[in-house]
Amino acid sequence: PYVFAATASPGVTLARRTPAGSVVGVDVTLGQVSRLLQAIRPVAGAAMALFDSAGLVLATSDPGERIVRTEGDVLSLARIDALAHPALAALGRGAPRQGADVAAGTWKTAVLSIPTAREALQLAIAVPLDVLLADARTIRNRGLLAALAVLLVALPLTYWVARRVARSLRTLTGQA
Repeated sequence: PYVFAATASPGVTLARRTPAGSVVGVDVTLGQVSRLLQAIRPVAGAAMALFDSAGLVLATSDPGERIVRTEGDVLSLARIDALAHPALAALGRGAPRQGADVAAGTWKTAVLSIPTAREALQLAIAVPLDVLLADARTIRNRGLLAALAVLLVALPLTYWVARRVARSLRTLTGQA
């Protein structure tokens, strides 16, 4: 990435040669990529970051974390392992890529490789396990309540039927 002269925003230029031999290019700011990550978050509470092989963050679902000030008031890209988001930072520090237990809770994580012309970029996704399992827990709890309700209805009904059968048997044995 580099800083565009016209907008003073960091970004990349993407170009593609057409079959006719001409070249089509587009400038994409890292802020635009960050807004895209915000828009495509799978669930509320999820965090996403796009970073390169050096661990430099190109875009995050929290755009404020992408740029940091270094010594001499110079702006630079944040490193994945220095992000404020605990699960994404843990991924940058070598946490397992399928899940991370951090101080903020348990997270389901994934890192996807995105091939580009120069190098593969990594897209890290972190979702809190509580958010991910919320619907499943709701369904489980409703199922348990339904089973308990059936049991509470079935027990007195079974007792009543057993007493009626036992009374009939006592009457029969008394007549014999």
